[in-house]
Amino acid sequence: MRLARLGWADAWAGAGNFERAISLADAILQESSEPLLRGICLSALGEYQARAGDHKTAARFLEKAREFFKEGDETPDRAVFLKWHAFVLAKLGKVPAAQSAFQSAQKILQRPGLRPEGFLDVLRLQREVGLLEENWARVVHYPGTPRRFRARLSEQAPYRFGAPSGSGIGIELASEDYRIGKKRYLGLPIELKLLANLRILEDWGLSLLRAKTVLWPDEAFSFIQLEGRLRSLIHRLRNEYGIRVLVKDGQITLPESALDRVSVLAGGSEIPAFLREHPECRASELATAYSVSNQTAWRWLNQYRTANS
Repeated sequence: MRLARLGWADAWAGAGNFERAISLADAILQESSEPLLRGICLSALGEYQARAGDHKTAARFLEKAREFFKEGDETPDRAVFLKWHAFVLAKLGKVPAAQSAFQSAQKILQRPGLRPEGFLDVLRLQREVGLLEENWARVVHYPGTPRRFRARLSEQAPYRFGAPSGSGIGIELASEDYRIGKKRYLGLPIELKLLANLRILEDWGLSLLRAKTVLWPDEAFSFIQLEGRLRSLIHRLRNEYGIRVLVKDGQITLPESALDRVSVLAGGSEIPAFLREHPECRASELATAYSVSNQTAWRWLNQYRTANS
C-alpha cells in the first residue's frame, strides 16, 4: 500500500506539483521502518527536490538514501538513486563523481530484460547537465518509446545515421523510401524497418520484445507467433541482403562490420525522396524512378499532392 502511495507521489511530481509529492513521500517515510522502503522514499524526496530546482536540499536527502543502497547492488531502485544523485552532484559542480554515478546507473539499467527508457532517461539527465558523451540522436530516435517519454526530449530533429553509400542500403523511415545501390524503391519491407532500427541503435542493440512491439504494434496477443516471424526477418536479411545480425541474451544487434553498408534517415518528411527532389515531376518520371507502372505512379502522385495541397 505504501509503495502504491509512493506511485501517487510520482504522479504528483509528474504533474509538476512537487510540494504535494514531497509531502506525500515524507509521510510515507515517517510511517516506514523497512530499510529498503526508507531508502526508496529518501531517494524519491531527493529526486523531487532536484526536479523542483532545490539541489542542496536534494543532496541532503540523497546522502541519507545512500546508506540504504549497498555498493555493488545492481537493482533498478539503486540505479534510480544513482541517476538522481549524479544529476545533483553535477548541478553542484562535482563533475567526476557525477559522471561515475551516471555510468553506474546506465550500466544497471541497460541490462537485458529491463525497459530501455530507464537507461535512456539517464542519458537525458546527462545531457541536461552537459555531460552526455553518447549520440543524442540515438536517444531521440530510439524505437517504440512512449509519447510521454518523448515529450521530455528536446531537439527532436531528423538525423541521418551513416553516410549514404553508392553500393549500400539507404533507408528513409518516415517516407518508407529506400535505395539498394542506385535503385530506388517505395514501400519499406518489414525486414528493412528492422534493419533501420538496428542501424540507429548500433551497439546498444534492440530487445526481441521491443522489436516485436515496434514491427507489429497491433498484435500484442500474438507474441508466441511473432517469435517465428522475427526469426524469418533475420533469415531474410541474411539471404536477400547479405547482412547477418547477432542475437544474444534476448538482444538483436547489427555487427560493426555492417554499419558502413546501411544509412538511415530517421524523422523528417513523409514525402518520398524523388518527389521532394522533383516536386513538379510527371507520373511517368515517378514510375521510372521507382520501377513501377504509370498507373501506380499516378495514384501515388495524386495521393501526395492531394495530402500536401
